[in-house]
Amino acid sequence: MSFKKYGLPIFALYMLTSIILLSFFCYFYYKTSNEKLKIHISKELTSIMGQIAVLAKSDEISTLSFKKIDDAKILIFDITNRNFIKKDFDFDLNSLKFKKHKHAKYFMPNNEQFFINDGEIFLYENLHFNKMKNNYIVLLRSNEYSEEKLEIISKIVTIFLCSILFFLIVSYFIIKLSFRPLIEKINSLNSFIKDTTHEINTPLSVILMSIEMFENYPEKYLSNIKIAAKTLSNLYENLVNLNLKTTQNTLENINVKEILNERIKYFSIMLGEKNLSLNTDLSEVWLKTDEFKFKNIFDNILSNAIKYCAERTEISVILCKNYFEISNFGNEISKEQKSKIFEKFTRFNAEKGGFGIGLSLVKKYCDELGFKISCESKNQKTSFRVKF
Repeated sequence: MSFKKYGLPIFALYMLTSIILLSFFCYFYYKTSNEKLKIHISKELTSIMGQIAVLAKSDEISTLSFKKIDDAKILIFDITNRNFIKKDFDFDLNSLKFKKHKHAKYFMPNNEQFFINDGEIFLYENLHFNKMKNNYIVLLRSNEYSEEKLEIISKIVTIFLCSILFFLIVSYFIIKLSFRPLIEKINSLNSFIKDTTHEINTPLSVILMSIEMFENYPEKYLSNIKIAAKTLSNLYENLVNLNLKTTQNTLENINVKEILNERIKYFSIMLGEKNLSLNTDLSEVWLKTDEFKFKNIFDNILSNAIKYCAERTEISVILCKNYFEISNFGNEISKEQKSKIFEKFTRFNAEKGGFGIGLSLVKKYCDELGFKISCESKNQKTSFRVKF
């Protein structure tokens, strides 16, 4: 299982939803900021219009020298004399006879004298008072709306892109970290399936070959068939028990020494195949426990001891009142390996075969029976002890 195959669709979906939500946020932020900007500029234009209205009322507007106003451009047309008093920009005043410019986009419904045209805000007013000799058309155009609106858009685009980049980086690592345990498990399962094919095929091949050669050396090939059959039997038991849920213990008093001798005899052919000697020190012990689980614990530990033991060395089995211990000589188990040795599908020597499930079953059954299992490995000697 690769991140590209399974992680990217989730990553893409996460990014798509993030972009959609972020787009809604940016849109509403733009709408709010734009409305605030229009209200702010409208107030500035209203203030300027008020000053002009005061001058117009006192009939001083025609003689006034206007100072430069940074916030707006001014257009004042004297209707009576048909001339411009001030003209900072060009505009078709005929289009304002109905108070609406034909290309304008109006806002502020309660005051249609404000409108937006060519990206700027305009304020229109027809100044006429009873005592005034002249009538004036005054049109104010903001200088800052288009620029500040562009700044808002630039700010939103910057925030949007930075947020997308942030989400991109964070979501990638979050999804990758979240997927890591699953990817590891799937990879372990894929490896397990491949190993299963190999592990089952090997003893089957031995059986088939031994049957073909049986007539030449019956004793030798019968022994090979027995070893292969026992290997298949152990594989079958481990596979059957691999995913079983915790089952209730069937407790009964068992003679532990008798059971260990029985299981040792079962593995005698495998011991002989590797020229291993077995040293036993078994005390008379009776224990109230689940016989099936107890046998499975012992079988898996002894099977591993045989599998990983150096040829022509010794395996020892000790049984005391409170524990049994199995030791062998071979490669040491490092501290790092010991911390993972009871995890499912864990293997440290692919050449020896196996699925990496035996010790995980041992740990599972020990926990269910209330046993404590420990591992010591030094000076080429490895010991597994199970305390009752």
